[in-house]
Amino acid sequence: MKHRGLIFCGDLVPGVMAGTVTVTSRVIKPQPDGMCQDEPYWHVGGYRLRESALNPLPCRFRVGEKRYVKETWGAPYSDHPRCPDGKKPAPGEKIVYRAEGADDYQWSGCSGFAWRSPLFMPKWAARIWIEITGVKQARCQDIAEEEARASLGIDIHGTLALQNYIALWDRLNSRRGFPWSGDAHVWRLTFKLCEALEKPEVTSEKI
Repeated sequence: MKHRGLIFCGDLVPGVMAGTVTVTSRVIKPQPDGMCQDEPYWHVGGYRLRESALNPLPCRFRVGEKRYVKETWGAPYSDHPRCPDGKKPAPGEKIVYRAEGADDYQWSGCSGFAWRSPLFMPKWAARIWIEITGVKQARCQDIAEEEARASLGIDIHGTLALQNYIALWDRLNSRRGFPWSGDAHVWRLTFKLCEALEKPEVTSEKI
């Protein structure tokens, strides 16, 4: 069975592992083309956001689905990722994770260590798995205080929780064209930790 990953930034990975980060919001792509009968509408497909619509927008997440967490990672015994013919990471070799606080070593040339994008983390290198427990459509700014806290994984309250969440949102999404001020349509997920569906094929160490 094919299992998909879900990217988390390094700031949030410790909270996911500790079970304090349990909410995440993901931008709906593409965003609606406009409004039709007072609701968001996509010209291609004629999609609507209402689940009761004749043609509801398909959601790429589903309750009960298990995904592996994709995070910034490294393979110290593989060649630099920009080396075309270098040694590639393989199941069973040592893997390190930037969220653990390992030193950020970076050597030039075709060999040596470099952090690798979570976008390219293979399933066999993952150490964290989550199960989606809830999915709802929302606007970016339509977030309750408790959801903001659960998205950050820190015990702060009131306007401070929202201010910290806004700062995180803009840091992750503004350059991608979805600033807080744009109030994008999002899928808001709740999730919990679960056991790995496949045994990790790595030796996990700090460097």
